[in-house]
Amino acid sequence: MRPLSPNIVPKPRAGALRPAEVANAGVFGALAVIIVSVGTFLPHLGVIELLSAVPFAIVGLRHRARAVIAAAVAAGFVAFLAAGAFATFMIAGCAVLGGPCGIIWRRGRGSGTVALLAAVLAPLSAAAVVGVAYLFAGIRELTLETIRATVVGVIHVAESLRLPASAGGVQPAGR
Repeated sequence: MRPLSPNIVPKPRAGALRPAEVANAGVFGALAVIIVSVGTFLPHLGVIELLSAVPFAIVGLRHRARAVIAAAVAAGFVAFLAAGAFATFMIAGCAVLGGPCGIIWRRGRGSGTVALLAAVLAPLSAAAVVGVAYLFAGIRELTLETIRATVVGVIHVAESLRLPASAGGVQPAGR
């Protein structure tokens, strides 16, 4: 049997997910859950939660959109069990942003198309976050209080290390 030429584009796949797609969706979904869980449980490392979009982009790059959806659903359930509702929202947001980026890259589009997609999805994602924050006012207040406590803690550490005072005027509670 003769090998296919690299210039021949294979036909689009249809039907159920193949075993390799299921395996990759599970592994990369689990990786995204680990990244989000670390960021959730260690508030000072919350920024690394943004990296959880990368596993979904890899699944989108290697496989079809159905595999990205499977990874997002599986990771969402595991994240809810492991780290709660906030982690599930983070997984969903990162899947919405990362999956299409991988799919666009696989189809041969460039960085400009990804930037255009991000320009469209960013305001929609921001609106969804604001809507969820409005619906769940208690969690919003808790999140804002956590951010305030983190800033106060950083100021205390900086003062104990005798670093220069902050220019922002943030004062720890009780002073």
